[in-house]
Parts: sequence; C-alpha cells; structure tokens
Amino acid sequence: MGRKGFEPLTPAMSRQNLLGNLTSNETEQIGRARWFESDPPPPPPIDWQQFHQFLQQRMTAKTAEDRLRYAKQFCSILQNGDAHSLLSAPPNKRIHVMKALSSLARFTGRSDVWQQMRTKYQLS
Repeated sequence: MGRKGFEPLTPAMSRQNLLGNLTSNETEQIGRARWFESDPPPPPPIDWQQFHQFLQQRMTAKTAEDRLRYAKQFCSILQNGDAHSLLSAPPNKRIHVMKALSSLARFTGRSDVWQQMRTKYQLS
C-alpha cells in the first residue's frame, strides 16, 4: 500500500511503506540523491581573465599581476575553507596572499566566507 496524495510524513511511517512501490533502481537513485544533497555544491569555476580585468580596474598593472598570481596559487584556501597553509607562510608573503584572496572573494561574491575564515584563523 503506497502513499496517496501529499499526506505529511509521520514518525510512524516506515521507509519501506514510503518506498514500497518503487523498483530497486529507483530506490537506489533516491539514496544517491540524498547523499549528494548533503554535500555543498562546488563553487563555480573562476574566469581568470575576467578576474584580471576586475583587478586592473582597481589597481596598477603590476599589482594586478601579483594579485592574480597569488590568487591562482592559493585559491584552494578560499574554495575549501582551510587556511592552515596560510598560517605557515612568512608574514610578508601572507599579507600579499590575503590581499589576493580578499580580491578574489569580492570578485566571486564570497566575501562573507573570507571574513569568516579571517575570524576563525585570526588573520589580520
């Protein structure tokens, strides 16, 4: 006996009753869909040419080149949220990487993520 209409789920309903009329292939697809729903979506790919133009509008050509280079090298920090590698960098290099990641976060609309990372890892 399958569910009819859109009755709300109750704790008393078993998974078997909910999936009783589905084939094993359909049940497997539902299980996979739930697995993917728990993972955050991957960030969209970065258009490095547009990012370079974004930088050139705001700073000198040399500074834009430096920020682009550091952003490409350290973009994984912003994408995976782990700044441990940044903590071990020398202070002079760390400040340049942080400026590059700040610009990249602004360009990709992830400034809030960058601010949270700065707070979490006590980066200033």
